[in-house]
Amino acid sequence: MKIALFGGSFNPFHTDHLNIIKHAHNQSGYDEVWIVPTNQNPLKPDNMCSNAHRLAMIELAIKDLKYVKIDLVEINSDQKPNYTFDTIEYFINKYPEYNFDFIIGSDNLETLESWKGFEQMKEWVNFIVFIRESLNPKFKSIIGNLKLKCENFLAVNLSSTKVRKGEDLNLQLPVINKYINENLLYVQERMIHQGLDQKRISHSFNVAEKCVELAKNFNVDVHSAEYAGLFHDITKFWSHDKHLNLIKKYAPRLASEPMPVLHSFSGSLFLQNMWNVKDLKAIQAIGRHTVGAVDMTPLDMIVFIADKISVERDYPMVDDLRELAKKDLVECFIACVENQYNVALTKHSLNNIGQQLIITYNHWVKKEQKWN
Repeated sequence: MKIALFGGSFNPFHTDHLNIIKHAHNQSGYDEVWIVPTNQNPLKPDNMCSNAHRLAMIELAIKDLKYVKIDLVEINSDQKPNYTFDTIEYFINKYPEYNFDFIIGSDNLETLESWKGFEQMKEWVNFIVFIRESLNPKFKSIIGNLKLKCENFLAVNLSSTKVRKGEDLNLQLPVINKYINENLLYVQERMIHQGLDQKRISHSFNVAEKCVELAKNFNVDVHSAEYAGLFHDITKFWSHDKHLNLIKKYAPRLASEPMPVLHSFSGSLFLQNMWNVKDLKAIQAIGRHTVGAVDMTPLDMIVFIADKISVERDYPMVDDLRELAKKDLVECFIACVENQYNVALTKHSLNNIGQQLIITYNHWVKKEQKWN
């Protein structure tokens, strides 16, 4: 039997990994493809998610492919680092009846000759280079000198780095997007990529913590609350033009709102349309966390309140609001709206605070009814 070994961190597994596997079986003639995930390296930065999460994502992606299996030889190894040499030696010794080849990406070409025992490995297996874009002359020269076999596969040019940052998620396997969102993976890396500084990141985590506390207290979906708290400010540092470009595309009626509140609208639109977040309850709460709405849900109120009373907030009435939030969600929301309205009025005048906050204030604070 002819086996293609496919090693990597798969942090996370993505569409091009799957395309390589399908090509190896359907076009290259391998009977099976064995995925060999690397162990979690303690020297790697924090963007490496746990072995359990990485394995779960791989399993979701390959669940319908009977010719693919996952081998945990490196995951279960106590050896650090795990060298490809040791992995290949393990397979050829354990399964002498099989013929093995080893899949590599073109990004490994520059360092390939420096791998431990490379010359010996070449006698054991063929290294198959899967190419997802045109090669530069240097890489072509390496392939020629080392007499490596190449495979051109149907690539979408996605990478694990892009996925961790939240880029090109429309190209990612939906089941993996869903898993990442549901398990809150790569949160800080995605925040940093959207320009959030450490102060804003700390605020976001504080808001999420308060959201969870309030959600538990008022029997509201904790995961939706935590997600909305973490990402309520995801587009906070976008330029005015960037906010407007997205808002005009998906919610043009909100384009006239003032700059300080645009991130709530662009944030919800960005998460739904660019990151493919399916939690519409969390999306709505993020879109309402600055100016509220007439038809606020308990989750909407929780995110609105948590943003105003998170642990680092320090203004004259914040302690009173924190105490009120423990007892009465609606009354605390009303008090937060009134305070926000008064602050906005003082800073910007009535003509410059936006219609959405005025509508919310009139309904909840002044108790005006809106009739259709």
